Amino acid sequence: MGSVNLVMLVGNVGADPEARSTTQGIQVANFTLATNDRKDHPPNWHRISCWEKTAEFVMQYIRKGSTVCVRGRISYRHDEKNDKWYTDIIADRVDFVGRRPEDADEVEPEQRTAAPRTGKQQSGGQQRAPRPQSADDDELPF
Repeated sequence: MGSVNLVMLVGNVGADPEARSTTQGIQVANFTLATNDRKDHPPNWHRISCWEKTAEFVMQYIRKGSTVCVRGRISYRHDEKNDKWYTDIIADRVDFVGRRPEDADEVEPEQRTAAPRTGKQQSGGQQRAPRPQSADDDELPF
């Protein structure tokens, strides 16, 4: 059986993302994300790295204070000079959560998520199969 390296975080962006490019010209964006499961505890800070199209999306639309959902994988790296280990999240997808950003009207629907698009999409970039219609839908109590 194989293994899975998958992480999903929902939190607030701690500072405006920083952009850089690799020597091959690939765009990379980095930002910090604060998550907190209890109000009486300090937040946990995560370093997020995004590449290529996801980095372009992040640099264009994500700002300090944005509430986002990050999906990706955990990466560990060792700094031999300082003998420290670092944990990074390599984001495959970044989506807005909650209220719309101020410039959301300028964002085309296909740009609201940075993930590759396949299949039917809902706003916010979530994939969902079409729901079959039923005559009983009007009778549901919720």
